[in-house]
Amino acid sequence: MSKLSYEEQLAAKKEKTSASAKKSRGEKSKLVKNGAYSIIVTLIVIAIVAAINLIVHRLPASYTELDISKNNYFTLSEKSIEIADRVKDDVTLYYLVENGAENVYIEGLLSQYEGTSKHIKVEKIDPVAYPTFASEYTDSSLSQNSVIVVSGDKSKVINYSEMFEVDTSVSQQTGQPTTTVTGFDGEGRITSALAYVSAESLPVAYELTGHGETALADIGVKEFVDKENIELKTLSLIADGKIPEDCAAVIINAPLSDISADESSMLKEYIANGGKLVILTIYNGESQPDIKGKLPNLTSVIAEFGIEPVKGIIIENSSSNYYSNQMYLLPKVNSTDIAGSLFTNGRYILAPYSSGIKTLDNKPEDLNVTAILSTSDDSFSKVDAGSGTMTQVPDDINGPFDIAVGVTNSANSSKLIYFTSAFMLDPSIDAYVSGANSELFANALALTVGNESSVSIPVKSLEPEQIMVDNFKAGIIKAVTQYIIPLLLVITGAVVWYIRRKK
Repeated sequence: MSKLSYEEQLAAKKEKTSASAKKSRGEKSKLVKNGAYSIIVTLIVIAIVAAINLIVHRLPASYTELDISKNNYFTLSEKSIEIADRVKDDVTLYYLVENGAENVYIEGLLSQYEGTSKHIKVEKIDPVAYPTFASEYTDSSLSQNSVIVVSGDKSKVINYSEMFEVDTSVSQQTGQPTTTVTGFDGEGRITSALAYVSAESLPVAYELTGHGETALADIGVKEFVDKENIELKTLSLIADGKIPEDCAAVIINAPLSDISADESSMLKEYIANGGKLVILTIYNGESQPDIKGKLPNLTSVIAEFGIEPVKGIIIENSSSNYYSNQMYLLPKVNSTDIAGSLFTNGRYILAPYSSGIKTLDNKPEDLNVTAILSTSDDSFSKVDAGSGTMTQVPDDINGPFDIAVGVTNSANSSKLIYFTSAFMLDPSIDAYVSGANSELFANALALTVGNESSVSIPVKSLEPEQIMVDNFKAGIIKAVTQYIIPLLLVITGAVVWYIRRKK
């Protein structure tokens, strides 16, 4: 092979250098093009993300925020959404608070209401900058984080303190009263206010007086009725001589003496014209409990609905159906409109000193009796409560029993809700079941008066919930912790010792 001449070598080298330079220029040009493309794509992506962020920011909080709190403090219930959907006129929720002083529960909850309806909006008002704003709606002074719900000429003020449930007790060490915040009732109050300002009119329920009845206001139940947007008034049939025309229901709570024959006649006439009753009777410690014998005139009114109370006080032998005391019943909660979420959520009702309810043999076909609360097959009615024994004797009456029923008359549209344990509404009893008893009563009253603006939203607990354990489950827990687990540990230890000894 002949060698290249010097000129040829220079030409080849020059050609190689030129090719290398062209390649380098091509690569640089490609890098520039790729870089420009990447910058353009990045800018487009940033623009898209910014646009999506702006759109999402304008969406209601219910679509963009995830509530992971224990009791869903920032999630609206189905009832709240239902009432918001019914709002036809514009409603403004004025949130009175300075920037930086917002309550996390109230602010988070209010953000959920916007977006549930095009007619609802939340507007924050600084009470320092606008000190006279609240005076347009109330004469009372309002705390920071209060809410005013306004629609046209109607308004409802919710003070900050009303949205929190507080327990007051006396310290054993200092003797001074101490308060503990135990629950958040923001949703119940705000939704109730929404229903109030949106309603055309509110039903009126009358509490019968003159027979030792317990006023609902005296046992803390009135606030549950207020939340249902039902107005409460008192009624003395002896003094007034008639039932008012605007009466949506008559409440008879725990009478200690019987109504008169004239009062009974007025109530029966009221029923014949489609009247509604909610009645709670009470055991007052008699040795021979007999509601029919003690309150014959009132029982005759109850009998208009084809039912009457059974003699005696119910003793529950099923360990799954009583709490601590065999007369402190944990009845079966039946699937009814009145039970509502209490049934679906499996919550307990505690009904001390209940009597049974029986359906009369001659009940008219127009009457429909629905069991709300029932005892077990192992229950019986103790006719002689003063005998000092919980054992069933021949004179006692076999169960099961209904202890709360609802009755409707298809012929005249009259209604009755009857509970045989007025002790259910005692605050100390109701506390054992986290307010479920009062909630059941409020549901019953709202459905009785047919109030479309009724609101039954329980307070959301801010403290560890009490665990209601019936005697059967308590026995299982005791057996497992005190006997089975220690026995398994002993057996395991013996097996390990035996295996090691063999080695």
